Amino acid sequence: MLKDRGLDPGLQSAAGSARSSRSLSVAVNDNNKIWNDDYRQAEKRTAPDLSFGPLKAIVPENSLSSTSTLAVSSDTLSLLTSTESLVSTNVARDLPSMQSFSNSSSSISSAQREHSSPLARFEPQLSHSRTRIVEAAKEDNVATVCNLRPQVDEKPTNNALIAVSRTPKELPVHIEQVKMLLRQGASFECTDSACLRTPLIWAIVAGGKDLVELFLEEQALVETRDGVWDWTPVIWAVMEEKLAILNVLIRKGANLRAADSISGRTPLLWAASIGNHHAAELLLKRNKELINVTDKEGMTPLALAYFEGHLETARLFVDSGDNPSFKFESGSSLLAWAILAKNEDFARLLLEHGADAQSTDMDGVPALILAIKQNLPDIAELLVNKGADVQCTDENDVPALTVAVKDKRSDIADMLIRNEAELEARDGEGNTALLWAVWRNSERLVKMLVKGKANTAAVDGEGVTVQKWAAWTGNEEIVQLVSSRG
Repeated sequence: MLKDRGLDPGLQSAAGSARSSRSLSVAVNDNNKIWNDDYRQAEKRTAPDLSFGPLKAIVPENSLSSTSTLAVSSDTLSLLTSTESLVSTNVARDLPSMQSFSNSSSSISSAQREHSSPLARFEPQLSHSRTRIVEAAKEDNVATVCNLRPQVDEKPTNNALIAVSRTPKELPVHIEQVKMLLRQGASFECTDSACLRTPLIWAIVAGGKDLVELFLEEQALVETRDGVWDWTPVIWAVMEEKLAILNVLIRKGANLRAADSISGRTPLLWAASIGNHHAAELLLKRNKELINVTDKEGMTPLALAYFEGHLETARLFVDSGDNPSFKFESGSSLLAWAILAKNEDFARLLLEHGADAQSTDMDGVPALILAIKQNLPDIAELLVNKGADVQCTDENDVPALTVAVKDKRSDIADMLIRNEAELEARDGEGNTALLWAVWRNSERLVKMLVKGKANTAAVDGEGVTVQKWAAWTGNEEIVQLVSSRG
């Protein structure tokens, strides 16, 4: 076979010898002579779903004129003959194994054959390089033929390798086809023109575990990346949810910390993003330190799981040591985000795993205040039980109890009173919780505060008493409540 810039050993002596001046008149027919008898007999003996389409691509049918008579020297003829015989040589070598699969596949339906045999449908394309090699042969330019020959050989076999690798229904015959193509010189590093994915990546996408194992055994690069997303094979296995293939890649020593260049996300971070719980478990079992790696935005696996709504995967992360008190660059805690979104399950998960109950949002508003405003009584009580300050205030210096009263959150107000919230704490305008309860005309809240021994003689910022405000409401029950201790 041709080397990068020369003939193989069998042809070097012929090419290096004195060129013969004699010319040979050779009639070359693109549909007959280019395919030698051995090749045609081999193809006839092979089942339709095992056709040698890729081998046809190695020496394209239309690469030489079917009617022209070429005058070429003997060494050029030897080179062209070697190109032709390349097919028969390799077919003869590969035929036994291929034939055995042909026999074993005789019961497969025609529809199954068509689906399972991408090579049978693979049509070689006439490339510019092939045209040039024909012209070089016509001109008796051995050097150019030698330079172009590898290009002619490589592209169709690479394309055929991609075609087999991306076939979704993997059959044993595909392994033999791939082995044959690799012997023909197909490259593991070739990519398709649209998605820029290598055969290894396509095999992962298609779920071809056996092909993946074969590629890795044949020394395919386990860290190869596609040319669009810059994902490693491990990331592709995670994104395509191919757990068995992920296991194979891990066993082969794939770098589990390798991140794409766009988002800076590792396989575990991508597993968090799509909620691939089983992949996340497998990755963490292999390396528990992966939990500490963040992406370009500083996002942790836990934070990504939250934003995509993957609660159980998030539970795995906090159980594995991810920080439940995570804060974004804005200063807001993950807990604050969960409360603002009324995601009680996630907020409870964080608090139960030690999230800071005193954490705030980006404006410095405590989580307890946020829970009150979002009317989440269970979360508010859990926050208090986990250490939240019942005397905290919002961004306008309004105490937590007053916030609850203003919003008529009776259950939360009752919980705060039971946890010794200051009844006489005033907001920025000098008003107490009782004054706000009267203004809200809420008998229940007034009764609750009076029972808690709130000062019924308190005045507002302008000196108006609680009793006077009660009288202005016209609510006799409230008047009686605040007068009983006046």
